[in-house]
Amino acid sequence: MYHNEDAEKAIIGAILSDNNIIENIIPWIQNKDVIYDVQYRMIWNAILKLHESNTPIDIITLTAKCKDIYGDRIDIMKIISASEYISPLNAESHAKIVWGENVKRHVSENSDRLKEALAHNSDDVENIVFNQMEYLQELLSMQPSKSNELHNIIEVSFKEILLGNSVIRTGLPYMDRFASGLTKGEVTAIGGRPGHGKTTLALNIMKSLVENQVNVMYISREMPNTEVLKKLICQESDNIKYTSLRSMKKASPDMEIKLITTKNIVLEKYSKYLRLYDDIFNLSGAVREIERWKPDVFIDDYIQLAMLDKSQDRRFDIEDIMRTYKRVAKKNHISGIILSQLNRDIDNRIEQSPVMGDYAEGSAVEHNSETCLFILYPYVFDSNNKSKYYSEIVAKKVRYGTVGTYPIGYNPDKCMYYNNEEQAIESVKEGRNSE
Repeated sequence: MYHNEDAEKAIIGAILSDNNIIENIIPWIQNKDVIYDVQYRMIWNAILKLHESNTPIDIITLTAKCKDIYGDRIDIMKIISASEYISPLNAESHAKIVWGENVKRHVSENSDRLKEALAHNSDDVENIVFNQMEYLQELLSMQPSKSNELHNIIEVSFKEILLGNSVIRTGLPYMDRFASGLTKGEVTAIGGRPGHGKTTLALNIMKSLVENQVNVMYISREMPNTEVLKKLICQESDNIKYTSLRSMKKASPDMEIKLITTKNIVLEKYSKYLRLYDDIFNLSGAVREIERWKPDVFIDDYIQLAMLDKSQDRRFDIEDIMRTYKRVAKKNHISGIILSQLNRDIDNRIEQSPVMGDYAEGSAVEHNSETCLFILYPYVFDSNNKSKYYSEIVAKKVRYGTVGTYPIGYNPDKCMYYNNEEQAIESVKEGRNSE
């Protein structure tokens, strides 16, 4: 079976020599099953436990943790042997080798599974084929290619610079000020607690992109399409309130006229540039639709509800999901927007402003995103002192721009965000005048 014992031993030795090198290794060794040797797999799991608890990793602490978790099943001599491999400078290269051997194992195993499924006309054929395509793509990406010659890179890069087509402008000043827009081949993360408006923000971005004739694919994992369309109706209508649509049992004649008028606007504006899904539950289905349609921008709302065909520890699931989306964006030269829930720990803090570590299910979201944003609606937790029409976008990571906290306006009745609170209040007055 495909594996490289020396490389597996080397990454453990490198971490024992320099604990800081683990951040370069974790993206490749996404879960303990990537390591083939059972003993080194257990040692790696113990290393992750120590790293998560901010405990220094050396022979003594690692041995103690391994004994604590595995008892007599662990071979301590494996740790001592690994400690002799001191090459932190090459640790990431060794991790890539381990990951590559893991990919080869999966390709081989999936080939056997595919033969069996085809022979029995199994319903699993589609999922097995998708998984095989994913691993084959990983395998190909590790092979040398002539397209990496410098003159080709320079020609392609200069063409993009001259045409200005490496960035997709959202058309929203409060979004484009961070990094001038969405970078093709990259993923932007938007995090927020329930009720703070991350879905509404995503729909505002989608609306503006469509108005600029940008093809968008929107995957709604939590809300049915009907609820998404209710928000779009409020955005496109001057005088239909979201609360009215939510509480309405049957439309009055006047409301029916308003709805039909707005429906025609939505059909004309969105039919050509938007694909809306509420029936994609797993990652493979999302990637399959992205590959088929190849939108300019895809939006996943939200990734904690995305399922893998072969699930594992949820923290590693999210790592796989983020890495896959990043690869798909880069391969197809498109932009991705990933919505994420936050850990519930933020509810117990005095300071409610989110930080990078607040993304749910570990650090995979922040590690794999070009831009990390949060939407904060202070009115939710302090309605007596905070304005209903004030919100904030908190930018904690902007690879090609500037971090900071930016105030914006919000009109919940229209499901719309604005450049400032004054514009939001003005929109409320305009809506009343049009009723």
